[in-house]
Amino acid sequence: MRKVVFLISVILIFTMAFSAGISVLGGMELSGKSRQFVGARLTFLNSFLGLDVDVYTPVSSFGSSAEELQNVKFVEIDPYLLLNLPLGDFKVYAGAAPIIIADIENVDFKLFSMNVFHAKAGLTYGKGITFFVDGITTFTTKFESTGIYSVSAGIGLGF
Repeated sequence: MRKVVFLISVILIFTMAFSAGISVLGGMELSGKSRQFVGARLTFLNSFLGLDVDVYTPVSSFGSSAEELQNVKFVEIDPYLLLNLPLGDFKVYAGAAPIIIADIENVDFKLFSMNVFHAKAGLTYGKGITFFVDGITTFTTKFESTGIYSVSAGIGLGF
């Protein structure tokens, strides 16, 4: 019970200190395995620096995602550190994140690779109800693209 109270307290402190948002997202790889994916996003994007945690899993199609989500064994977690440029109701951002794979069945977290990370740039619109679109790519630590590109879009609630 103490852990739950502590977790709720930390979330409330972050929500009050930063502009927070929670969203659902869908996307597609434009190269690589050309998979579709669905997920959720928790965002703290109020000042010049922001944090964005994307959690998603591949699906065979958006129409069958509800059935597939019941049998998910692994999810990808990308905790992005973002640079943010607020322009009124719009926010333009770019950032990078390590790729973390979570094994749901065994409750285990592993870094996908020490040499690969995700980078993204995007645009968010709105304050209460927010819309966003991102372009994502995978880079090596030498800043060479792996040639895997994705786009994602979603809708959420901003606090």
